[in-house]
Amino acid sequence: MTEIDELEGDDDRKLVRAFGQLFDEVRPRTSDEIDEILRDEGYDPDELGARLGAAVKAAMAGAFEASKGERND
Repeated sequence: MTEIDELEGDDDRKLVRAFGQLFDEVRPRTSDEIDEILRDEGYDPDELGARLGAAVKAAMAGAFEASKGERND
């Protein structure tokens, strides 16, 4: 099982795979090119950025809480 397979929802797995394909197939040079590709695939770049930001914050919070627990052991 890969890290992608361990993601909770099908949408998350699809999104990660779409990003992988995006950067494997097309090497965009500017944020405008990236936004255009995302829109062509049916994603809103601003909404996607907010979702990714929230996921990073949640992951960082979880890592922080886990490290606090390790220090208290």
